[in-house]
Amino acid sequence: MKRFILLTTLLIFALTINLSAQWTVQTSGVTSILRSVSVVNDNVAFISGDAGKVLKTTNGGTTWTNIAASPVPTTMGVDVVRAIDANTVIIAGSPADTYIYKTTNSGTTWTQVFTQVGGYVDDIVFKDANTGFLYGDPVGSRWSLWKTTNSGTTWDSTGLYLPQISGEAGWDNAMCLNGNSLYFGTNAAHIYRSTNFGASWISTATTGLTQSTSITVSGSIGYVTSGSATLKSTDAGATWATFTTPGTGTNVHLQSLDTRFWISQTNIYYSTDNGATFPLSYTYGSQTTGPIWNIGKNITGNTLTVYATGYAGGIWKYTETLPTPIPTGTWTEQTSGITTGLNTVSAVDDNVAWAGGASGKVLRTTNKGANWVNVTGTIPTTYTIYSIFAWDANTCIATGVAGSNTSIFQTTNGGTTWATPNTHAGFGDNVYMSDAATAYFIGDPSGGNWDLLKSTNTGINWATWSTLATTNTAGTYNNAAWFQGTQIWFPNVGLSQMYYSTNMGTNWVTQTITLSEITATCFNTTTTGLAGGSSASPGLLKTTNAGTTWTAITNPYTSTIAAICGAQTTWWVAQQGTGISISTNDGVNWTTAYTAPAGNFIHMQKSRAGATIWAVRDNGAISRYGVPLSGIIPISNEVPASYNLSQNYPNPFNPVTKINFALPKSGLVTLKIYDILGKEVALLLNETRNAGTYSFEFNGSNLSSGIYFYKLESNGFTDIKKMMLVK
Repeated sequence: MKRFILLTTLLIFALTINLSAQWTVQTSGVTSILRSVSVVNDNVAFISGDAGKVLKTTNGGTTWTNIAASPVPTTMGVDVVRAIDANTVIIAGSPADTYIYKTTNSGTTWTQVFTQVGGYVDDIVFKDANTGFLYGDPVGSRWSLWKTTNSGTTWDSTGLYLPQISGEAGWDNAMCLNGNSLYFGTNAAHIYRSTNFGASWISTATTGLTQSTSITVSGSIGYVTSGSATLKSTDAGATWATFTTPGTGTNVHLQSLDTRFWISQTNIYYSTDNGATFPLSYTYGSQTTGPIWNIGKNITGNTLTVYATGYAGGIWKYTETLPTPIPTGTWTEQTSGITTGLNTVSAVDDNVAWAGGASGKVLRTTNKGANWVNVTGTIPTTYTIYSIFAWDANTCIATGVAGSNTSIFQTTNGGTTWATPNTHAGFGDNVYMSDAATAYFIGDPSGGNWDLLKSTNTGINWATWSTLATTNTAGTYNNAAWFQGTQIWFPNVGLSQMYYSTNMGTNWVTQTITLSEITATCFNTTTTGLAGGSSASPGLLKTTNAGTTWTAITNPYTSTIAAICGAQTTWWVAQQGTGISISTNDGVNWTTAYTAPAGNFIHMQKSRAGATIWAVRDNGAISRYGVPLSGIIPISNEVPASYNLSQNYPNPFNPVTKINFALPKSGLVTLKIYDILGKEVALLLNETRNAGTYSFEFNGSNLSSGIYFYKLESNGFTDIKKMMLVK
């Protein structure tokens, strides 16, 4: 079934808008229906619709440009758009048969990558930069189910057989992804659900609905609607019950992100409490038919960006500043595959991070560090990489030094190949990207000026970005600069100074500090930051006024501060040694967070969009702090009769023990460790699991000897047991 068309008469007239402070009206430049939206970050988004329209913004919706071009037909209703990054976009539509087009250069050129006679592509989702899933209307009595593992270049249906029942069909934009689980709607009284990314499917009844035109599931909470009625699930879509939606209009689209849910009708209702309440977020005033067709969302850093699309080219934008998530979990050692030194790390989100170091080595992970892949590619081994910045899983800028020359390296294909667009005499200290196209470079002074370069085309070309004179001959430290929005700080080594700009380098002021050498800088807000010194100038400084004044605070180390990162009032400081310390009260007190087994920490960074910390050392080692990679092993898929949390074994233990538990129904499962005082010391599990029996291997190597408690929660069930760690 091609599209969900409202059964009431569509009224097109001048809008009367009751606009909340956080919603803004966008100018699309088109009058056709806009049916699908994909948000990359707070600057970049794509929207598609009728008449072959594919719109793009790179400035947060200030302007929108139609990037559709031949061979995309102008007669095609582009009902699905999915952006993998700012350059790579997949669109789908059906002017007659089914077509999918792909661009890797932000719409300059398009390539047809898929066609199917008959049928209809209803929706596409991607769980990472490479792996995506497509569902479409049945053809030949089987659902059109296809998977890609190369960012949509090719699609394969092998092993994805799901027979059509009676006259089943789907709805556009009616599939959602929740962890590894997929869900899609039909024109019948059931949905389809897969807990293994499409390998097998379960038909799940949606009693009370004649169809399921939109569905969303996040964690254990989900909603599905027929337009006129809505159901809610509290067990990740295994069962559904009647839910009374707010408002009186037809429910057009459902959307979710973590614990946030949106319901679009004539109005938009927005829940921030996991669906407990749905306050009115946006209204059209006198308009009586539902113009809001689709909702797309993204969190970049602590900025939530939402776009809603509708009839007559309507686009509306919502932004919200969220508290920066504070990392929780445990410290673990990851396998880098190398023993040469690592000098720099760039964490995109909780899944994607890049690291660089000696012999031109660049590593990348796209699965939380479970695997680090050497993506050095064409970078010469004569270079040492000192600073790296990854925009996403594909686009990365790095600077390296060989002899007296510094080079800037650039990749847009995940490190398969690297270009070297700039080589010059000097030493590159810092690279940074403010968006997918704009990059900055800070290098040691040359000819009486700091070496400041900028690129506006993803690092392909570089030119002087700012002129900043100096008498400094010592330069600055690599990775010691900090960019925060349009603010920049970087230290003037040896002169007890910090350079500061409020407008991306158009103007600079000099801030006086009490340390002659600053080796690391970090800001948690636009005004509050820490700066750490070298072993020759030891100390830790704090500012609460963007650096107008810097004050000495307790320093957990007398050695060089290698890196600082943080969120809200929590900070981590890594020494150029084996230690990392934490403060949870804005730097007043510090305790040891982690001690590495060997090597010296050189750099550390918290994920820009997420709550994971990676730290790299001079022996090629990588440490990670965050929710543990699932060390959970299914013991049995047989559904147990009741919930059960077993006693850990062995107990006492040193340092590894196993915790087994049984789930009679699927749902969100949390498993946490507490110390004797009741303080949470580890979050082991926070994800949706199917019914069955599981074993979790817990490693307590980072905890001191003593009594601990572990707590299991799922679907209202709670149990706590005691265990003892003896070292």
